[in-house]
Amino acid sequence: MTTLIKNGLVYNGEGNTPLRIDILINGDKIIRLGSFSGKKFDKIIDATNAIVFPGFIDINSVSDHYLTIFSDSSQENYIKQGVTAIIGGNCGASLAPIAGNLDSIRKWGDPSKININWHSFNELSNILKKQKIGVNFGSLIGYSTVRRSIIGEKLRDLTDREMESLKKIISQSFNEGAYGVSLGWDFIHSKQIPYLEIKEIARLTASADKIFATHLKDSFENLVNGIKEIINLAKDTDVNMEINDFRPLQSASKDYLKAKLLLEENTANSHIDFDVSLYSSKPMPIYLFLPSWLQNGGFEIMLTHLNDKHFNKRIFTHFKNFNLKNIIIGNMPDSLKFLSGKTLESFAANSLLTLPETLLALMKICGLRGTIFYKNIDEKLLEDFIMSPKTIIASHWASFSGKEKADIYKEGVFKKFILWAKEQKDVPLKKNIMKITSLPAKKYHLKERGYIRENYFADLSIWRDWEVNTVLVNGNIALENEKLTNQNYGVVI
Repeated sequence: MTTLIKNGLVYNGEGNTPLRIDILINGDKIIRLGSFSGKKFDKIIDATNAIVFPGFIDINSVSDHYLTIFSDSSQENYIKQGVTAIIGGNCGASLAPIAGNLDSIRKWGDPSKININWHSFNELSNILKKQKIGVNFGSLIGYSTVRRSIIGEKLRDLTDREMESLKKIISQSFNEGAYGVSLGWDFIHSKQIPYLEIKEIARLTASADKIFATHLKDSFENLVNGIKEIINLAKDTDVNMEINDFRPLQSASKDYLKAKLLLEENTANSHIDFDVSLYSSKPMPIYLFLPSWLQNGGFEIMLTHLNDKHFNKRIFTHFKNFNLKNIIIGNMPDSLKFLSGKTLESFAANSLLTLPETLLALMKICGLRGTIFYKNIDEKLLEDFIMSPKTIIASHWASFSGKEKADIYKEGVFKKFILWAKEQKDVPLKKNIMKITSLPAKKYHLKERGYIRENYFADLSIWRDWEVNTVLVNGNIALENEKLTNQNYGVVI
């Protein structure tokens, strides 16, 4: 099938001045750019007075963690923002490779809701190909997921034999198409991993020319030292690193600015980028509000401590580090969905409890399987982070169906970024657009995506009056006149 997109103002993702040209598509590829008047095509899209961008790429998606790539396979919220490709497997947790369970994602989604009939990356890819999804999907390997498949919930060093198994599983997954390894360095299981082990896996990742994506180990007191550790890891192993969701917190603004400057100063000696969202609220697994001493030992031990009244006083003292009035309840288990989208303050008023008592009660009744939106981002400094040459824009969120009340990101990180970028005077839109198209494609080695070029995949986003009007995924129309075509055209990449 041939499709012609005619008379659009095309931003090709290379940072060049946009041109008013036609785009000729055959099947899933762009085959020609130019002017094609007077010829017959199967489909003509008149893009007069419209802007055409490459399809946007989200390298920090958690649609796999929340299992919405199964429950909301159209990935509607992504399509309606112009996003055509997502990378999952972030935060140290992935859907594959697994030994039999998905405990590593239980802080986000409920694995009991799906039939887990795969183990390897290849097997998962085959299932997604049969099911079909609305956007192109690729994945990292979750460090914690693989480690748990070897030693279960134990928090200890690996033996030499276990280390060899870890490396073998990761290497096999690289061969099957994984884009790299992710480390949720701030989560329970990953905090216990020895640095030398991480360094060895980073070196293995570098030798395969893959990505090593990581959270900050500590977002508060030891932030600058943590950044230095990441820089040294990148230098020592020559690995291509991505720091996920690197947004400056209000309580540590000066340290975040120091950390950003350190990253920018070390550009010549290390390959490190970071991704940010434009929102001032940060989605967090609810257990991260607990003191670090209580997080040791895994979910079951944490829940035991939560139900021991002797710890209440120490927990409530720790809660004083947070402004609990700035909490919105996010995703919750099905029995608690009625709470999603409510503020903690309103829940406390209805429960006749104090805010600390309410947060502790919420932790108990959701079994620590819930997400909180915490408004703790320094919005003024965030703009400085967005402008950094090291920045890629990403969501750190998932596509939920329209029924999901908890989705306070519903406006969309990518739409929000486009509207912000068009107002910038110091950096033109043609340069800013690279942060959601060609830069993530180049960073993650996404072949023939992220640009509008001949012989590249026809992943395209057409905007009218600064609204997403039409989206093509692999040459097929997924959104037309702002309405889903109810067809899933994404592939496993």
